[in-house]
Amino acid sequence: MCDIDHFKRINDDHGHSTGDEVITRLAEVLRSTTGSTRAVCRYGGEEFCALLEDYTAERALSFAEMVRRHIAGPGFARVPVTVSFGVASIGSGTETAAQLIGRADEALYVAKKTGRDKVVLHGGPEFEAAAEAVRA
Repeated sequence: MCDIDHFKRINDDHGHSTGDEVITRLAEVLRSTTGSTRAVCRYGGEEFCALLEDYTAERALSFAEMVRRHIAGPGFARVPVTVSFGVASIGSGTETAAQLIGRADEALYVAKKTGRDKVVLHGGPEFEAAAEAVRA
């Protein structure tokens, strides 16, 4: 799961055409970097979901980090843009697609709540530390 950080601010400060450009550019980057055999879709207003079925969790983390850096770098859009990622991998293979997406969304929530512009793996150290802080 991928979400554009402070997207409402981009629309409010720079106009909806700039916001549309950011969404379009992000979609292009995700599509071009995942390849034709993987699924990428817009999941909500400024959220995207990528199914990387032959990726390990480590490879998915590396992919998300590479995309995050590219988007935060110069030349991505007319305005500065950052994104946050939540990554989840299939464990036993018995979970549903909705459960997998839910876990990725939980990791995305942790990324957003702990500073944005980052990649968090569901069940990873940063995720567990944030979950522990919430339980305390």
